[in-house]
Amino acid sequence: NQPTGAFTGKPETGTGPWYSPETDDDNASNRGWCGYPTSNDNPIFAPSLSRMSPDNATYATDPAGWHQATCYYCGLEANITNPSNGVTALLYIGDVFD
Repeated sequence: NQPTGAFTGKPETGTGPWYSPETDDDNASNRGWCGYPTSNDNPIFAPSLSRMSPDNATYATDPAGWHQATCYYCGLEANITNPSNGVTALLYIGDVFD
């Protein structure tokens, strides 16, 4: 079941940040919220945690809520468009931000 308060299924804007998992400032554990190893070569993006988990569940704060949200969202693909130049890429949910 889709967690309540999550994506609407309609086009969204501002759903992912740019970060570099291979720099000390951005790298927490070399693993994203989904548990996948992260690197600059992985075709993943990070939507807002609040869009996927109404209580901002993490493994540490709400293991059951985290498990439900990661099972539902992690690995889903999305066509992401750069609004500046129109270039698109097929990316996968592999992390979150907030």
